Order: sequence, then C-alpha cells, then structure tokens
Amino acid sequence: MLNVGIGEYIITDNQDEIIITHALGSCVALIIYCKSSKYTAMAHIVLPENSSIRNQALYKMKPGYFASDIVPKIIGYYLEGLKCNRHQLEVSVIGGADSRLLEDVFMVGKKNVAIVSQLLKAYGIKINHADTGGNISRTVSVNSSNGHIHIKRQNMIL
Repeated sequence: MLNVGIGEYIITDNQDEIIITHALGSCVALIIYCKSSKYTAMAHIVLPENSSIRNQALYKMKPGYFASDIVPKIIGYYLEGLKCNRHQLEVSVIGGADSRLLEDVFMVGKKNVAIVSQLLKAYGIKINHADTGGNISRTVSVNSSNGHIHIKRQNMIL
C-alpha cells in the first residue's frame, strides 16, 4: 500500500498497489488512471494556487501542495511523457469539503475543486467521477490494477 501524505503525489505502474490518502477535508485528491499505460497517479492537494515566492521552499518539499503546480505537472507527464491519449484517462476528484464554520470566508474546499476542474478543462480532460463538497471528511484509495476507487466518508469533527 502506498500512502500519499498532505502535499504529496505518487505515480506508479505497479499493478499490485493500492494508493491511499486519508482525511480529506478541504483538500482534494486528484486521481488519474490511464487505461492504455496502466499508470495510476494520486495527488493530495492542499491549496488552490502557489501565489507567493515564499512558497517555493514548500513546493520543493511538497510538490503536490498547490493545484496550480501539480495538475499541469501530472497531466504533462501523462500526455507528453507517457503519450497517453486524453480520452484514455479516467479522472476522479475527491474532497473539497466545506468548513463546518457558519462563515467560511476562505472557501478553500470550493476553490480547490474549482481550480482543479478549470485546469483539467483547459487540457481538454473530463472528470469521470467527483465526490466533493459537503461537510464530510473522505479517505480515498485507488486500485492500480484497474483504477477503481473506494471512498470512506465520515463526519468532520471541526
């Protein structure tokens, strides 16, 4: 089992792996499975955009932290590096929950889902499965042999 931590990502062609990330609140898991190459990717995205020069050190440590950085990186790898056809990609977006606070002024979950969706659309890639929003935490895993995902939902504490 491969565990994707906060701000991390994994891409594998090992057909015997289960990739998992835990406790997605406002964070988003981007999962991509290519039917032809059999490569599977998962990123645990924390924030929508890398908008500060100070974030460069964080990006080096956690390259999956910002949607604006990791979505183009993974899509580029699939389309250019692996030569996958965009129509062979099965894409899932999971997480992006709303805060349980009455006044969620930052709306990070909604912004994460929006930017991931916008970036995928810019590449002409459709989302096959989405489980986003609400006030629940999600733990998601993907089977690298076939791209099937499993989601465990639970109430958020805060």
